Amino acid sequence: MEVEPGRFEVLDQRRAFGNAIYVPSLAPVTRLSHRERHEARRRLMVARFYYWTELRRRRFDDVMQILSESEFFVDERTVTNVLRALSRYLSELCARGETAADLRRAYPSWNWEVAPAKKRRF
Repeated sequence: MEVEPGRFEVLDQRRAFGNAIYVPSLAPVTRLSHRERHEARRRLMVARFYYWTELRRRRFDDVMQILSESEFFVDERTVTNVLRALSRYLSELCARGETAADLRRAYPSWNWEVAPAKKRRF
């Protein structure tokens, strides 16, 4: 069985020089279709909008700029269209009162810190 480069599973949880021991995974690799990737990106965009407006309490215009220029590199109009199309998902996030920990579990590769990191003074 051939293993796709970049796909690894943890062989041993023991730490060796601060890193876990990884080996290539023999699990079958599933690929998302273009439509599935597009929909996942749109849901992530809504989750990030929720994060910035509800958890970080940023203003709408600031959030639109962050999403369009720093995170997704699309026009603000595109972000608005996604929010309108997935308004039900945004309502679900608000109704459930999703926390940063919930969002971190759903989208682990993104930063979901609620408070900015404080600088240490020496």
